[in-house]
Amino acid sequence: MKLPILPQHQTVDSQALIRAIKQTAVAMGRVASEEQNLQGATVFTRPDCPDIRVANFAAEFDGTEAALDMLRQRKNCLVIDPIEATLDPSLKYEGYETVTKKVFSMRQYIEPDKIHRSLQIIPARAAYREVRELYQQMVSADLASVMVDRLDEPRLELFIGRLNHKPVALAGFFCQGQVGVLVPAYVIPEARKQSLGVTMLVHALEHCLRAQLPQVILDRTEGCSSIPLYQRVGFCEVGSYQKLYLSHPPSTANLQPEEK
Repeated sequence: MKLPILPQHQTVDSQALIRAIKQTAVAMGRVASEEQNLQGATVFTRPDCPDIRVANFAAEFDGTEAALDMLRQRKNCLVIDPIEATLDPSLKYEGYETVTKKVFSMRQYIEPDKIHRSLQIIPARAAYREVRELYQQMVSADLASVMVDRLDEPRLELFIGRLNHKPVALAGFFCQGQVGVLVPAYVIPEARKQSLGVTMLVHALEHCLRAQLPQVILDRTEGCSSIPLYQRVGFCEVGSYQKLYLSHPPSTANLQPEEK
């Protein structure tokens, strides 16, 4: 498979790729959450799922102390995503922890040594119930509700993998202009170590090829255990950015798909 990636001699605009990731988060937030434009930030909330980070966050934070104080007082911004890639070190971010996100871009596709030929992969929109079941297995019913609602976004291409007629894996991508932003591959714990994750990833990359996307990217939290998987198929680190995570969130606030 030859992906339509940029030639090696062309310079990657890491800031443009970071913006694509941030714009993707905003687009997905608009589908599953309530949006409110405030001075210095855009806030997304989901009252029925208050403990889910991907549904209760602030984007386009302008980095000012006034905006930070406003967001801190709201108490429902589990994550704050600044406009700039780096945070202002002169500000005090009490109540929040700084998290570094690494950005990876496909530079040269490397065929995996092994993929799972028996895995049946279908569009997630053809199996809403199974998608919900998988997300519930990952973490919670609240997360499942948020992620299923996101399927209403037409730019999201999500796939579900079945093994022996049982849903076991998820992966996909979001079309942000001419950039494909990958949805991390997830495999249920009891089905891991069978090359299912890389099989789902390859399937998503093939669809990026069909969509003729010149860039395919993803971001992972610094130190994430899934990073080597993406590096093995040709992704290279091209930049990083910072986000703020609420230091003492509700007991289930970290509910998100496991990065596997």
